[in-house]
Amino acid sequence: MCIRDSSKVVYVAANGSGQFLVIGDQEIDLPLNADETVIGPVGSHVATAGQGMVTIDGKVLSFPGISPTTSHANYLKFSPDGSHFAFALTDRGGVTLVLDGVAQSGYCLLYTSRCV
Repeated sequence: MCIRDSSKVVYVAANGSGQFLVIGDQEIDLPLNADETVIGPVGSHVATAGQGMVTIDGKVLSFPGISPTTSHANYLKFSPDGSHFAFALTDRGGVTLVLDGVAQSGYCLLYTSRCV
């Protein structure tokens, strides 16, 4: 994968000691459970998601009250201009829509009748 302006190569790699995200010449440790990597449509934003974690540009987001061992983040997307990001965070309490790192309320899940 490459950042849109081709200034940096981005990839996820693993060795015997773990998994890491490489952005240009910067290596960022990732948990072995990172299973989604997304590059923003403009600029140089890179995000990863997986079991219990999300990183944006190499910074791990934390979610108070959510256990990393029982949650999973997926469906990671950037807005068309790359200024916002969203994903679904699933845990024992259900699915939460997260926009720019903040849990949202006032939405309904399309595949269920559950509204939050």
